[in-house]
Amino acid sequence: MRCGMMNSLPIKIFGKSRFRLPFPYLLDVQKDGWKAFWDRYLSDLLEEISPIRDYTKKEFELWFTGYKLGEPNYPSDLAAKTNDDSLEAPLRVKVRLSKRCTLPIFRL
Repeated sequence: MRCGMMNSLPIKIFGKSRFRLPFPYLLDVQKDGWKAFWDRYLSDLLEEISPIRDYTKKEFELWFTGYKLGEPNYPSDLAAKTNDDSLEAPLRVKVRLSKRCTLPIFRL
């Protein structure tokens, strides 16, 4: 079958309704989900697991206070592919280590 014949084939519709919805732009769906993850869901996750206590649950607590996504190591995914590397960026998390019976002793 030639490429030109593909355009001349009739479209067969198996549904009863003639109402058609436009196709969504799937890249926007994925980008919106990724943005929602960084804006909302990651902070909710860190709040959910914070504080982390030591195994005795008496002495130390580790609190997550914030996060920041750093700059990627390449300007684009194409530049990473040409160098046979992956496109990655550091995730920096602010934490507070505190002793339960005193004031916070160490901040990172």
